[in-house]
Amino acid sequence: MRYALTRLVLAVPIMFGVSLFTFLMLHFVPGDPVAAMFIGQGAAVSEEQMDKVRDELGLNDPLPVQYLNFLKNAVRGDLGNSIRTNEPVSEMIMRNLPATMQLTLASMAFALVLGISLGMLAAIKRGTVFDTAAMFIALLGVSMPSFWLGLLLISVFSIQLGWFPIIGGSGWRGLILPAFALGFAASAIIARMVRASLLDVLRDNYIVTARAKGLTERRVIFRHALRNAAIPVLTIVGLQFGGLLAGAVIIESVFTRQGLGRMLVTALQSRDFPVAQGGVLFVAIVYVFVNLIVDLFYGVIDPRISVD
Repeated sequence: MRYALTRLVLAVPIMFGVSLFTFLMLHFVPGDPVAAMFIGQGAAVSEEQMDKVRDELGLNDPLPVQYLNFLKNAVRGDLGNSIRTNEPVSEMIMRNLPATMQLTLASMAFALVLGISLGMLAAIKRGTVFDTAAMFIALLGVSMPSFWLGLLLISVFSIQLGWFPIIGGSGWRGLILPAFALGFAASAIIARMVRASLLDVLRDNYIVTARAKGLTERRVIFRHALRNAAIPVLTIVGLQFGGLLAGAVIIESVFTRQGLGRMLVTALQSRDFPVAQGGVLFVAIVYVFVNLIVDLFYGVIDPRISVD
């Protein structure tokens, strides 16, 4: 419990840094969000009217005052309202969150299954054609941009074969291609880490002893080696989850899926400060929370590791 509280306290400056960086990035980009709002509505307004709207939104206040107001409201759970729609940002996040989490979790499940399978195959069959093939797939996954893979999958499996919907799509059929495109790179990284970690464990003395006792190779791998090899892999899994959550921004745009990613892209294009700031801060909080959970799982996998 003390360890968890310490990690939560350490997360505070991280959240502060993320919020400050996002705030400055948005405000230093050229463009006027109020002008963009009226242009998007097709309305012709005077400069005096736009200046009045800026006053109402607090955009004429000095930047430090704007940032302090944002922090004060964020601590209370108030992320402000969208400049374009006047909808509360927290409601927009909650409405788009399920679709993004569905995509992220599906991508992580795919990455774990493929990555662990390839890594174990490469380690057990070290130096064989299976090892070479598994690591070639891993290298391919690391080298291939997710958006390019997504477009390739749409071209082959949606347009030419017609197996999956081209854009959007509900249910599992609309989730397979985006999850594959997003999770392939993560599976490659996991596969390489599983291979390296498992090979290192298989050289330990207790593995030699287990084999000398007559245990089957399957029992040696799954009962003894894999559990100890999972500790460094777990760290990579936590980091990859954050990467998948961030990568959903691109994949949701490629496959025209509604979610946090498309919400953030739209907010950035229209310079909707509250939506962009609130969305990025929320994603950062989820990322920190997931890595905290991963750290706590160390003690479950290996009781020798203390997290008190």
